[in-house]
Amino acid sequence: MNNNKAFLGINLDLLENPKYKNLDSRAMMLYALYADRYSASMNNARLGNTAFVDDMGVFIRFTNELAAKVLHVSKQKITDFRKELSDLDLIKVVREGLKGYKIYVYPVQQTPNNVELLLPWKNHTITVQKITSDWTILSKIEFCKNLKLSSQNVDINVSRISESTCSSKNDTSLSHSSLSHVFLNNNGLDNNACAREENEIQPNQSNKNPYHSLPEKIKSSFVDVFGFITKPMAIELHSLISQSNEDMVNYVITSSKGHKVTNAIAYIKAAITNALKRGDK
Repeated sequence: MNNNKAFLGINLDLLENPKYKNLDSRAMMLYALYADRYSASMNNARLGNTAFVDDMGVFIRFTNELAAKVLHVSKQKITDFRKELSDLDLIKVVREGLKGYKIYVYPVQQTPNNVELLLPWKNHTITVQKITSDWTILSKIEFCKNLKLSSQNVDINVSRISESTCSSKNDTSLSHSSLSHVFLNNNGLDNNACAREENEIQPNQSNKNPYHSLPEKIKSSFVDVFGFITKPMAIELHSLISQSNEDMVNYVITSSKGHKVTNAIAYIKAAITNALKRGDK
């Protein structure tokens, strides 16, 4: 089923609340059109566009001709439906000279708790959690270590949801400021008990990270020129070092500084391939 469609929502309280029991279903559709247009006016107002705001609040413009075409009824029917909505305090229509009408849309009253619902549906909320691997966190922390602490123009946010012994239920957020605080206190993560326990619990996993086995000068120069190293990047760097040597890879990285490189690994790989073809080693 293709969900990439536009929908017009009907407030269920229009169907459930006894106050609206005599409201024509087509009038409900008209209200839904007005409410949808009202949302657009509200969004424009939040963005600073006051074209649809006056002393009475946010309003919309929606002609009877357009509403009649959309709902497949006559303009007279739209006039009747609009009166129904106005009588129930769902809208207020104000004429504005030759410009036509301003329509102020009001909220639907909630169905009383003592009313048995015809459609006892519940709202379902889907929570999407973005999980960041421990390896990525370590990589970003390493990147922060190589930043000058006086520089405040980098905002790195690392968020994760884990089941570690330190935080079994709560999210952990590491910001640039909090990381800097840790580094200034102890020049590392020794005082971070949570991080230390995780390292003790998962020593094998850390040792298997290809990032940790990269030569220090490769890590340092890459971070300085391109930024933090992801796991796929680390694997590629190991491969390039094997094809050539550590010094050649480091030379290509450092000589790339100041160039507009969109894909660091592809750039380094191409440079080394060309060098090897020329017989450089």
